[in-house]
Amino acid sequence: MFDASDYWITVVEMPEFDESVGTFLTEKEREGLTAFLARHPAEGMVLADTGGVRCIVWPAIEENEANTQRSSYSVIYFYRDLNMPLYLLACLSNDENLDFSQADRAAMRSITTQIIVSQWSSVVTPLVKRAQGLNT
Repeated sequence: MFDASDYWITVVEMPEFDESVGTFLTEKEREGLTAFLARHPAEGMVLADTGGVRCIVWPAIEENEANTQRSSYSVIYFYRDLNMPLYLLACLSNDENLDFSQADRAAMRSITTQIIVSQWSSVVTPLVKRAQGLNT
């Protein structure tokens, strides 16, 4: 049986992730994150009542004229199984509250449901149409 680390899976960056990550991670750090999650998609902690949304803490280096500082950020993503891509949803500062409300969790469940329906409708619909064509 295949394991997620046996091969790399596709990683999709959602627009919200793309908007938020640029302020926190360098391009090299972002590439490292994507490569790591493509190889280890189940690494993050599953957030309860979100429909499978996960969170992983990702290290980064902040450089300015005065000094260099190590920091980390919370990367929010959705990974269901090896039959679907991993979806990067958001990148949050560790200063931000990760104690999501029930409304936040419901919104995440809605997002994951939309992703699943979108992913599988592109696979199932052509199969159903082909099957219907064979039966006529």
